[in-house]
Amino acid sequence: MDFTNIFGLSCIIFFAGLLIGFFLPKTYSRLIDMFLFASTLLRRHLKSYVTPILGVGISIMIFTSMFAALDGMMLTMEGTEVSRNLVVRKKGEVMSYSSALNISMREGLKTINHVEQVSPVVMGYVVDINETYHLIRGIEFETYREVVNIDLIQGRHLNSSDKPIAALAGKYYFEQNNLTLGKNYTLTLYGGKKPPFTKKYTFSIVGVFETGMLQDSELWMKINACRKIIGMKNNKTSTFIVKVDHPKFMENVSREIEAKFEDEKVEAIPENDEWKFMSQVYDQFLVIIQLLLLTAFVTAIMGIMNVMVNIVDERKRDIAILKSIGYSNWLIFGIFTVESIFIGAIGGSIGLLIAILVFRTVGLSISAAGYTFNLILTTQTMINSVLFSITIGLISSLFPVYKAVRVRPIETLRM
Repeated sequence: MDFTNIFGLSCIIFFAGLLIGFFLPKTYSRLIDMFLFASTLLRRHLKSYVTPILGVGISIMIFTSMFAALDGMMLTMEGTEVSRNLVVRKKGEVMSYSSALNISMREGLKTINHVEQVSPVVMGYVVDINETYHLIRGIEFETYREVVNIDLIQGRHLNSSDKPIAALAGKYYFEQNNLTLGKNYTLTLYGGKKPPFTKKYTFSIVGVFETGMLQDSELWMKINACRKIIGMKNNKTSTFIVKVDHPKFMENVSREIEAKFEDEKVEAIPENDEWKFMSQVYDQFLVIIQLLLLTAFVTAIMGIMNVMVNIVDERKRDIAILKSIGYSNWLIFGIFTVESIFIGAIGGSIGLLIAILVFRTVGLSISAAGYTFNLILTTQTMINSVLFSITIGLISSLFPVYKAVRVRPIETLRM
């Protein structure tokens, strides 16, 4: 995020200014001595560094994961386009998966002025025996393509001659489950009546679509096949997608639908308003992320600071000797600041490396308020992670460096 970038860059510029201002060419030999002394401290106190390095590593993993989630949410919201569709569902059911309407409402919806097409949609999710969530959507292919634009990147659309096992897969779902076009796959769920008490459903991918939105994490199939898997009756549907002939009539059509089906307690909202709800989820998630990052930030700083304070206390005589042979306070400052930043950078590198390996090999997604967002690890997030780890090291060095600078050579060497 921008605020992290600015803060991290400010810290880098600050530290670079110190290096340029205080380590002039005539002090190169002492600069080398400074790094040699810092490396000696590292070797002598290597075991003490394990805990703060792990703390920083965990902090960076949290940082990377949280901002990857925010990037995924933002990409999903940016992919939302203006449409002429109204989503009709049970009033108050924020998650369409929990909505259930009578399919007979369809004929009544068709009689409303300016309604161009009505398509029922069944939505649900199931958990297989490996505890993996599958978001599935049942569509009436004849009408669904008239109300929703579907861009296929592989294969073909569903048609009337397809068997119930035929399905379309979102790009993300297709890749994460290692599916292949035309090959049969079995979805094994709990809930069977006989041992081993499981139910098996076979499906075959005939096409892969990409929307750049949430649907890329879904599996689409014929509406009756979806009803069978999620246990919905044939006379029910989750929602209706109502296409209006012109955007200027959407508000009037929405009011008329809600008035006509008042007894059914439904609401008709513009399809884009449903996606606007994601911005609320995003803001709430951002607050949670900030709290987690603050906790991780403080914990990592306290861990490094505790180690560095102990090292300063143990090495007071060494510091006194350095001062007695001409080392300035700024050089002492540089020794312990470099060491602290080194701890932060090592921990951050480990945390970032683990995060990259997880994202590249496994791929992750999160569910929030009925939506599934793919986690996207961007170059910007990785840069921010490095800056964040360096910032942790820089801030955690301030108090230990203050103690080191205040060491008095004569009094310390007399002890």
